[in-house]
Amino acid sequence: MLILSTVSLEKIVKCSALLEKIVSDFYIELSRKVDKAEARAKLLYIGYDSYKHYQLLVNYAVDKQLPSIDECRESYGYFFDKLSNLNVLSMKDKISSDELRSWISSMENFENSVGEELFHNMIFTMASKLDFKGKEELILILKLLADDEKKHANLLKEILSA
Repeated sequence: MLILSTVSLEKIVKCSALLEKIVSDFYIELSRKVDKAEARAKLLYIGYDSYKHYQLLVNYAVDKQLPSIDECRESYGYFFDKLSNLNVLSMKDKISSDELRSWISSMENFENSVGEELFHNMIFTMASKLDFKGKEELILILKLLADDEKKHANLLKEILSA
C-alpha cells in the first residue's frame, strides 16, 4: 500500500508541476502583451516564480517526464478544466487595460479557488503521512511555495488596483 500512496504522491507532484508550468507560460505570455511597464514587471515576476515552482516540484518526481494535460485532467479534472481558456491569449497581439483586468480577475479567481496552492496542500497532506527520502525538504519547499503564492495574489491585486 505504501507504494500505491507514493505513486499517487508522484502523480500529484507531477500534475502540480505541470500546472505551475502552464501558469508560468501564461503569465510570461500575458506580460508580453501589456503596455504598462509596472504591470509587465509584476506579471513577469509571477511567471518566473511559477517556473521556479515547476522546477522545484519536478525535482521531487522520480520520473521527470511530466504527464499530459489530458492525463492530469483525467485524475484532477476540475483543476485542469479551468485552464481551457488560457490558450485564447495566444491569439492576441496586445491586450487593453480592460482586457488585462479581466484576465487578472480570472486568474485571481483561479488561484483562489483551484490553483496551485490547493495542489500544494494535497501534496503536503499526502507527504506528511508517508515515509520517503526527501520528505522534510519537500515539506519545506511547499511552505516556501505557499509564501510565494501569497506574494502572487498581492501582485495581482496591485495590478488590478492600478
